[in-house]
Amino acid sequence: MAVCSVFRDTGSLAGDIRLMRIHNLGPRDVLAVAVLFMCALAAGFFYHADNWAAFCDILRTHIDVNLYYPPLGLWGKDLSGTADLPARYALFQMPKGYLFLNWILFGAVPLFVQTKILPVFVSLVALYYFYRLMRCYVNDVAAFFASLVLCLHSWTFHVYQALCPRAFFYPLLLAFLYYFQQKRYVVSAVIYCAQCLFYPPAAAISLGVVVLMKSEGLFSARNRMREALHIVVLGVTGVLVAVVLHYVQYNKIEDREFGPVISYAQMKILPEFQEGGKESFFYQVNDWEQWLMSKRAGIGMNMPLGVLIVLSVVLWGAFLRSRDRQGVPWIFKAVSGSSAVLFLAAYGILFVLYYPARYAMFTIPLVISVWFGCGVSNVIQSCSSAKRANILAGLLFCWIMAGYGVYLVDARTDTRRGGMINYHYVENVISYFKGIESNGLVAAPPYIADALPLYAHKRVLFSDRFLIPFQQGYRKVMEERLSDFYRAYYAVSKDVVKNFCQQYQVDFLVVDLTDFQDDKRELYRKDKGPYAAFAPQSRDFIACVLPAVIGEARVYEDGRFIVIDGNKL
Repeated sequence: MAVCSVFRDTGSLAGDIRLMRIHNLGPRDVLAVAVLFMCALAAGFFYHADNWAAFCDILRTHIDVNLYYPPLGLWGKDLSGTADLPARYALFQMPKGYLFLNWILFGAVPLFVQTKILPVFVSLVALYYFYRLMRCYVNDVAAFFASLVLCLHSWTFHVYQALCPRAFFYPLLLAFLYYFQQKRYVVSAVIYCAQCLFYPPAAAISLGVVVLMKSEGLFSARNRMREALHIVVLGVTGVLVAVVLHYVQYNKIEDREFGPVISYAQMKILPEFQEGGKESFFYQVNDWEQWLMSKRAGIGMNMPLGVLIVLSVVLWGAFLRSRDRQGVPWIFKAVSGSSAVLFLAAYGILFVLYYPARYAMFTIPLVISVWFGCGVSNVIQSCSSAKRANILAGLLFCWIMAGYGVYLVDARTDTRRGGMINYHYVENVISYFKGIESNGLVAAPPYIADALPLYAHKRVLFSDRFLIPFQQGYRKVMEERLSDFYRAYYAVSKDVVKNFCQQYQVDFLVVDLTDFQDDKRELYRKDKGPYAAFAPQSRDFIACVLPAVIGEARVYEDGRFIVIDGNKL
């Protein structure tokens, strides 16, 4: 947010409105939008895979698909049983507008389309509104380059992937800003309600933008009291709408069951929130790394954003004293101010306003993209001839595509950045469970359990993506389940396994034989703290009973995995 201080003042909001040009897109704009759309399609394709066969492979998907899509088929059904607790909690956490939309699509639209095609479509909507907004406030050159880098950067930042709720941040925010600057307030109000139902942080930032833009002209107004009252009415109305929609969406009975919410003091000592934990919120190395790198507590800095910031500074360096330079429009300064205030407020009331990072990790790339686009426009306009301007624009376009292209191709398989995951290693187990009619409860190591609700539509006792530690009641239950599971998983007595299956009414146990080999120890690489501590760090795996189970209890085996019928032990 400190970067906002170097933005040149471009005048009042009223001055901005007088300068903007609202007109239809011409042939040049249509061509620019078409090129941007092609770039968005390419970004989405190369993020998911580098060839068509891999792109169509549904077993290669974004890791967050496991969190949002498995519970959709259970919405509206009786989930009062303890076996369905993870799905019920996931449904409780989802914004209800997003949940309703995906529930409509679920079953009617293939998972491949929902998770790989629709995210690209959503990115196109955001691109269109961002280009129009920049075209109105600046010019077509700034609009093109700002839209290009925002589009490509969003795919490196996992904004649209899997069509998660965050995928609606840019489309809804940019559409709101576009219609608001055109004074189409009814449309803006409808979009604001959609933001509350799909991704509340976007609504909070939009409300802050409105208040800041209205406040900018307060001291120049003739009747300051009336203007101040107008701002207060707008702010209070927006807050009331958000509060009402929040209480409509979230069942307070369930909230009390899963709660209370983990406090900041508790997070500081719980291993789940430390570096390498399930939800790494804090970095123990140093504070600056937390503020810069964390995708939950900081601004989520990554290499493309850092390069973009450096290049933007270089582009603007030559124009700091120029009177003819094109400054950043006031509306985007308001976005910066709104997100900065909310970012700090989110630290004070953790999780009531989502992660603090949600108010910085999206808006900083947005504002830097605007800054970059304006800088490119200034440089190109300073060229002595149209030929030189065109060559410079072409070279810059190729450089941007090449730089982001390399990063996207690399990111598609890098799960350390929360990217794609390949489930082919457990494909045979998925096929087995898809082929049986039983709706029994499955207990499996978390990294295997992720795939079973998604592809085989089976209930699981827990999974990696459902180990959500933000509410104390739910966290305690999941920790107990996982601890008891590992106690049975590495038991040397069959009675321990039988008691576990009876206690949790588990019908099937999935065993990964590599978890019992000292030279592989795959379990310890995949599980995140503190859950890896539940498994033994050193022991004689030969004595463990589960790999040795034979007879009718072993209902499936493929050389790496075995499935045990818990009712036949």
